[in-house]
Amino acid sequence: LPLNLPSSLPSKSPTHSPTKSLTKPPTFLPSSLLTNLPSSPPSNLPTSLPSDLPTSLPLNSPSSLPSNSPSFLPLNLPSSLPSYSLSSMPSHSSSSLPSSLPSYLPSSLPSTSSEPSITLTKAPTSSPSVTTLGTSLFSVWDGVQCPAEDTETITKPAVGELVLIPGAVVLSDLSVCMAISLTNLPDVIDASAKLTVSGFTVISVGADKPLVLQMSGTVFTSRDVVLQMSTTRPWKPLPTLLPDFLMPNLMGTLTGDTDGSMSVQARAKQVSSFSLAGVLEFNNWEGTLSLETPDTQVKFGAAGTMVIGGTNGFSVKALAELDLVNGSLSATATHSGGWQPFPSLLPSFSSPEFEAALNLNSGGLISFKAFVTAPSPIMLFDTSLMLTGKDGIAGPIFGVDLSRKDSTAKPSFAAYFEAEVSISFGTQIDLHVRTGLDCSRKQIGTPRTSPRTSDDTGCSFTLVADYTEGNIKPLEAVTSLPKEVQNALTIHADEVSPARFVLDVSTSPYALSFQVSSTFSVNIGEWGFISGRMEAMGGLEDGHVAGYFIGKVDTPPLFATRSDGSNTLSGITGSMYVSVATSEVASVSFPGESWLLDVPEGLALSYSGPSIMPLICSDNTTVSIAYTSADSMALSTKCDIDLLAEVNTLGITHFAFRMLTIKADISPTSVGFGLTASFEIATHSSLGYSNCKEPDTEAACLTIDLTASISFITIQPPSGKSIVIDFNAAMRGNWMEPLGLRNFAIASPSIGLGIQIYAPGDFLHPPTWMALPHCISQTGVPLPCAQLKRFEWGVTIYWKRTGIWPSALRVKQKGKEHPCPDGPSGVPAEPRDCFPESDLVTMRSHFVYEKTPHDDILLSSLGLPRLGLDLVLTEISLYDILAMGLDIASWISKTSGNGVVDPLKLPEGVDDFLKEVKFGFNVQLSLIEEGVFQRGLYLFGKAQANFASLGNFFFMFEAEL
Repeated sequence: LPLNLPSSLPSKSPTHSPTKSLTKPPTFLPSSLLTNLPSSPPSNLPTSLPSDLPTSLPLNSPSSLPSNSPSFLPLNLPSSLPSYSLSSMPSHSSSSLPSSLPSYLPSSLPSTSSEPSITLTKAPTSSPSVTTLGTSLFSVWDGVQCPAEDTETITKPAVGELVLIPGAVVLSDLSVCMAISLTNLPDVIDASAKLTVSGFTVISVGADKPLVLQMSGTVFTSRDVVLQMSTTRPWKPLPTLLPDFLMPNLMGTLTGDTDGSMSVQARAKQVSSFSLAGVLEFNNWEGTLSLETPDTQVKFGAAGTMVIGGTNGFSVKALAELDLVNGSLSATATHSGGWQPFPSLLPSFSSPEFEAALNLNSGGLISFKAFVTAPSPIMLFDTSLMLTGKDGIAGPIFGVDLSRKDSTAKPSFAAYFEAEVSISFGTQIDLHVRTGLDCSRKQIGTPRTSPRTSDDTGCSFTLVADYTEGNIKPLEAVTSLPKEVQNALTIHADEVSPARFVLDVSTSPYALSFQVSSTFSVNIGEWGFISGRMEAMGGLEDGHVAGYFIGKVDTPPLFATRSDGSNTLSGITGSMYVSVATSEVASVSFPGESWLLDVPEGLALSYSGPSIMPLICSDNTTVSIAYTSADSMALSTKCDIDLLAEVNTLGITHFAFRMLTIKADISPTSVGFGLTASFEIATHSSLGYSNCKEPDTEAACLTIDLTASISFITIQPPSGKSIVIDFNAAMRGNWMEPLGLRNFAIASPSIGLGIQIYAPGDFLHPPTWMALPHCISQTGVPLPCAQLKRFEWGVTIYWKRTGIWPSALRVKQKGKEHPCPDGPSGVPAEPRDCFPESDLVTMRSHFVYEKTPHDDILLSSLGLPRLGLDLVLTEISLYDILAMGLDIASWISKTSGNGVVDPLKLPEGVDDFLKEVKFGFNVQLSLIEEGVFQRGLYLFGKAQANFASLGNFFFMFEAEL
């Protein structure tokens, strides 16, 4: 051995057991120890050490080795070293020696016969200046040696936790050990300690519980480090927002580079599918997380495909970012095109490609908005209605909107166009519209046609626009109105007060209806100037407006001004309205008001409020003065009565007297007065009770109008003067199980009668006597002559064999509305096809006759009466007739207190025979087009029977003209 040994030796050499705890070594040895060793051993080197070798050296031993120290260690060291005097050691060493030998050195070296010599690698001269993942793990190593592979002793040393990235990543329950052997001794000396690490990676995710992954791997303190991580159970990154979104089998790496940078990367297995609120479907989603220093915020992401809009929506590829702190998701959705949002209305249109942002949060917010320009103009059913682009762009903008405010709201999903549309509204105007679907009249249960199409069956398009380009006179082209009325109404539209247009476009047949909200002014000639805010509704037919306009008057009309300048109407507490209509419209409501107004044809001024005629009506009244032409006007007063009587018997809940209406009409040729009493009957049946809270929509709330009127006709060529007396009784609604009669229903019965009485003597002279030859008596005495002016009735009766009543009968129809759902072409269905899903028998009878003159302009011009006959009996068997009779007999017996009639019992085989004898018919002859009547002649008949051994009989006849 060289004489310049360290000043002291360890008192006891360690024994290297695989599980023995070692003293933590330095990462490198002094360079002098490596450079000043001799190149060959001295010739006089003893082969063994004396037994009395001291265990330590004096404290004043030199701290360095001479420059000519050997560069190798002897192959077989003695078990002990002799004592040497340190005074002979050179004093020119340049490096400090350690006070003792490192404890990790072995107690003996292998012999030359079994192991080659070990060449020590040169180590760095100073400690690393950069903290790496390897050095961080090395810093918490407590000197534990890893267990040998062939030992049964297993240790699991835990050294607590290590904060790698503050606030983001912590290694917990760490187990760090070092595998020490002669073969890795150069690694240790080379500052490349090899550690085996295991434990958990705890990642802060901003939620209550952090994300914990198992972690393990091998660490070299001077090399890049890659540790493997994985989860043992599925993890929910957004449990509140997406409770069904899991990240199963999350696997990844924790990486540390020698430059001190660290990163975390992990990816989860794909999840097949999950959904949100019925409008978002997530498919094959794969979750990821990542973090790269110097960032301290872990990034969570996901990718997959989605269907936006529910079952009728469109597919996108989505790349999402997850904010676990705020519980939100932001995704970029890319649509490849080819979706048909309007398959039946616009089958030629498919969505172009587009990209948009989707945002969700844990409060229930859903937000998705996409815009893209269509390549060409789009025609809505008719060449008169084209959707074009704005500012010279050929095609409109196509957009998709999915939104929900919070979790308590219902999501809304819409596809639409933003476009320019030109319409004729008195004059030609251009509207910048937003066009979308209106499915408010859609029947429930229509099947979906294709996964890549929407469901627009039964829907129409709605176009909404704000017009600001100046005033409009919408009625100046309506020639059916008096000239004064045509030019009376002006709609004002500017930037401050735009006119809001809502257009509804439907097909089969094509129709364009409108709603307008704006300020207005009306010039009524001698009545003065009236202004206010108005609402309008109607249709555009052949480029002309057909409908009504009604507005609230903000200043009293000038015609009520007194000589002193005050206004008679300024003191009333009610509201005044002005209306203009191309035809009479019943039961019109003004926004914000609870009352209904019958809008007369022409120009009208209306009042609603406390009665202005308390002697006639003490309650609220509605008064209207209609200006139908330059020399005609009409006055009507409606008085609320509200007298109610509880009944609760025979299927009737209560009976009420609701309103009394008084009318007067004045024209150059006639004067008329009318009185209408309005009643309501709330009914109950096996379907439930009606309380008539919504009398216009509740089918079981029967509304009845009894009307009597008298008109004095001064001139009616060629018949002369006459008096017309009219009486009408009409019930609107469906009375299920009337008066307790099981399995029967009565729908909207009505009856009307009109008699015209001619003045005596007028018919004795030509040309009157030729028009009324039957009024001339044989005696020639001038007597009044009465003639039938009008006669009509209508009733539909349903009888239910089995099952339940169809849902269509639970909805109240409007006046003169066809009772059957529309057929496939938009024409009302035949009675036998009204309710195909129900086991019903329909019995219907309607008749109308009214001689000229009447309201039908076409027939009056031809001198023809209003005439219509309709008789219907859907297929019925002889057995059905007996069953109907049994239901009636049971009802009579029950109401008279005689109990229930026994069920029908027939001899064996008779009931089957009666069920096989069936017949039905449908006869309609009509000159009019209203309600159940279609102009023309239609005949249908069907009969069949099964006479067993005698054979079968079948007959059917159908003709249409």
